[in-house]
Amino acid sequence: MDQLEDTIEQYKQELMRYAKENGRNYAAENEPQAKKKEEREPKQPQVEEKAEEDIPVWKKYKKNRPMPVEYEGEKAAEESKAVLPGKPENDELTQGSEREYGSFEEFERENPARGMLRIQAFAAQQAFPVVNAKIEVEKEFEDGTHTFSEAYTDINGVVENITLPTKDKSLSQAPGGVIPYTTYTVKVSHPHFAPIVFCEVPIFDGIESLQPVAMVQAGKKDVTNE
Repeated sequence: MDQLEDTIEQYKQELMRYAKENGRNYAAENEPQAKKKEEREPKQPQVEEKAEEDIPVWKKYKKNRPMPVEYEGEKAAEESKAVLPGKPENDELTQGSEREYGSFEEFERENPARGMLRIQAFAAQQAFPVVNAKIEVEKEFEDGTHTFSEAYTDINGVVENITLPTKDKSLSQAPGGVIPYTTYTVKVSHPHFAPIVFCEVPIFDGIESLQPVAMVQAGKKDVTNE
């Protein structure tokens, strides 16, 4: 009986020794592979959080907190960015710039197509429309400024179907450095609100572009969007 117990004890010790040796061998064999895998897989770049000071001040105010008057103009400027077909930043068609025209007659000859513009004026974060806001659409030439349209917003704060000369859309199918749209300056004014100017509003052939206008109470600084 004693001999059987000794045999069992010896067998247990052999198993423990075997397990320890094989565990060390496995770690030694796989350690180089783990290091190689770590070297092959590049570390993911850390996303740099936007600094607190880079965030516009008006965005830090929640809906249930009143916004200081001095920041309303900044907020209105960002809200008034045009919802337009846009200018593709990397398109080869837009690498050039719109050339200056000597006169309105020359401009009309080189812009035979027509595009449309719709203006929508509102206040208090789109809470209500601004009625009777004066809308002026114009463009500068070497011999002076030409006004293409002058109208007033309706009960919905809208002026629509403003038809304007522009480049033919066929230019977008034939790369050659000519931009396939024409830009205009849009001025918005109202006795109770600060005037707003939108520069280089693009108009495309056969497309109605929408220009939202977030107006600020009179007495605040003028808002210009380029």
